[in-house]
Formats: sequence, C-alpha cells, structure tokens
Amino acid sequence: MQFSSFDFVQLRALKRAIPEVPTVGLSHSRLIDPAAIAREANVDAINLEIQHFPSGEAHQLHDAGFAVFLHVPRLERLEKLKSYGVDVEVQAVRWVREGQLDQIISDDVVQMARIRNEARG
Repeated sequence: MQFSSFDFVQLRALKRAIPEVPTVGLSHSRLIDPAAIAREANVDAINLEIQHFPSGEAHQLHDAGFAVFLHVPRLERLEKLKSYGVDVEVQAVRWVREGQLDQIISDDVVQMARIRNEARG
C-alpha cells in the first residue's frame, strides 16, 4: 500500500500516524527546492509534473535520497506537445536510461511497455 496526495501537510500527518507506509507527494508546480519540501513532509518520493521534470528537480531529489516518480499521460493527450516538437516518450526513455526515474505511472500499458523496451535498448 502507498499513499499519494497533493497535500504535503496531510502526507506528513499520515507518516506520523503510520510511519511504515510509503508516501508520495504529487507536485503540480515548479518546486525551487523539492528535497526540502520532501524532507519537511517526510515523504518517500515526489511525483513530478512532466513539464517540470527537465528542470533538474529529479537530480535534486535523488541527491537528497528521495525517489522520483513521473506520470506519463496517454498518447492522445501528448499529441499536442508532439506537434510542437516535444516528444514526451523519447524524453521518458532518456530519463529512465539516465537513472532519473524510479517509477513511471500511466494507464496505458502498451505505452509503458514501449518506454521500458526502448529504455532497455
């Protein structure tokens, strides 16, 4: 079992009540110091927004010992980004290869298998 929330205050309270439960903070904005927020909330991981992922937050979190998760939307939601030259799947493959991702979250199994297979080379 794992708990995820956008409410870092509630995650901190949950961790105090049930210390052994893994907690994941869901980020919906750019975090200047994500590791400080993760420490304060006592979470195990942060799920970064895909548009903020390239900003270096994953490196900051890993350097501080926190896991990094990423939600990858379904392909139909990514088509607009791709029309602007942003290929999220290619980026996700690169991030996996670079060790920046500990977990990818999606509801498209075929897409996740494709990303995993490409990341493995």
